[in-house]
Amino acid sequence: TARSSLGVAGVAAGLAVSTKVPSVIPLGVLGLSLLPQRRRLLWFLAPLVLLGSPFYLRNLVTTGNPLFPAATLGFEGPLDRATQLATSLRPFLTTPGDVWAVVTSRLNWPTPIGLVALGGLLVGLARFRQGHERVVLALMGLIPLVVYPFQPFSGTVNRPDDGLNQIVRYLFPSVALGLVLLAP
Repeated sequence: TARSSLGVAGVAAGLAVSTKVPSVIPLGVLGLSLLPQRRRLLWFLAPLVLLGSPFYLRNLVTTGNPLFPAATLGFEGPLDRATQLATSLRPFLTTPGDVWAVVTSRLNWPTPIGLVALGGLLVGLARFRQGHERVVLALMGLIPLVVYPFQPFSGTVNRPDDGLNQIVRYLFPSVALGLVLLAP
């Protein structure tokens, strides 16, 4: 049934949110798409909040910051904004050539697969007449790709003075969604 499917999706979303903060971005897109259907949104949000909130609540109680160690959203933490930027991929992408170099040589996976997946995400947006579900999935894949270069530690690993070393496994959900959206 729709309720059980949304409940299972909420469980998966809660587990994702409890392990990686950036998963909030695509799941937020999904949640926004459910806003007009309040009951469906509740079936999705209840397990998400139940499973996704314990670590954030623990951080809030123990440090006063649910997103510790990041200093963000008015909360204090040792990972200040300057350090967040220094560890992100953004400083390494100053020209279009830099972007292409990262895509073609630094991602450690075949460039054609990434380009085909990106094409799938764009096709998903273009197929909006086939249902809003494709658009939601495309946005769930595209928005994290756009935000990724600005996230802390997307460019280096735990040291702002370290060289370029991106962890691209966090982009895999976007690639997977793009490949799925190529299906007719």
